[in-house]
Amino acid sequence: MNTRHRLTSLVYLLLAVLFLAQRFPLHSQLQTDIRLKIALNNAALYYQQGKPERAYTVLEEIAREFPDQPEVNYRLAILSYRLLGDMVAYEKYYRKALSHQPNLVDPQLLSENDVARIFQVKKLNEEHINLRSVLNRVRFLFERRSFVEARRALLVSVSYLPHVDAEDVSRFHLYLSYCYAQLDSLMQASAQALQVDKRLIGAEDRAFLDSLHQKVYPWLDRFLEQYRTPRAALSFLNQLENQQRYAELLVPVPPQQLLAGSTLSSGGTGQSERLAGGSPAVQPVT
Repeated sequence: MNTRHRLTSLVYLLLAVLFLAQRFPLHSQLQTDIRLKIALNNAALYYQQGKPERAYTVLEEIAREFPDQPEVNYRLAILSYRLLGDMVAYEKYYRKALSHQPNLVDPQLLSENDVARIFQVKKLNEEHINLRSVLNRVRFLFERRSFVEARRALLVSVSYLPHVDAEDVSRFHLYLSYCYAQLDSLMQASAQALQVDKRLIGAEDRAFLDSLHQKVYPWLDRFLEQYRTPRAALSFLNQLENQQRYAELLVPVPPQQLLAGSTLSSGGTGQSERLAGGSPAVQPVT
């Protein structure tokens, strides 16, 4: 599909979203997310067409509506430096982006490939819209401390994950890990936490990530010290839970003291062979 057709598709999608918003009112935050993503995709398409000036204009317009949005400010900082050579604007936008996402790389250090990756068109489809709606509802449920209901909402939306971008996948696993941690299910919380790409977590979700650092990661680190890889550690923890050996979930047992047949060493059987064979080590979470 060429870029003209892609722009046309985005326009049709925007009209469809506005129509649905009138017929079936969406949460205001979801509508905001969709508008923002469409604007970023438009800017990305102009950049890919070799029209960075038009991309800059689109970003300036959306920045007036979202002055503190780090994705917008970071892209403006990049174009201010690379396109305009305006160091004042570059520093202003970069500082604003950093205030919300402190791990952003200085635009002066980005390669052409880095910039091309940043100005990629992100997925915006029915699954993305549905998952964003679920994530917004889950945040509302967190405020009400309705963690069982939040977990249920997340689990029924697993089918959306293959069709959305990495940022939303990480948010999904972050929220589900936070749910399990609040429900005192550290095994499931750890399994989800290990699938979170911390680099993709925005400022609005940092509080959830900080909570996992206090409760989940220290617990999991005790097992990682012994079993070297997250997959091996989680395989062992899954065995303990299945065998109802709950005391050992609280205090790790050295590998040499494990019962025969449940070892994860290279000479063991059963689970260790399944690990070597590449089959999933962690059982599905329900």
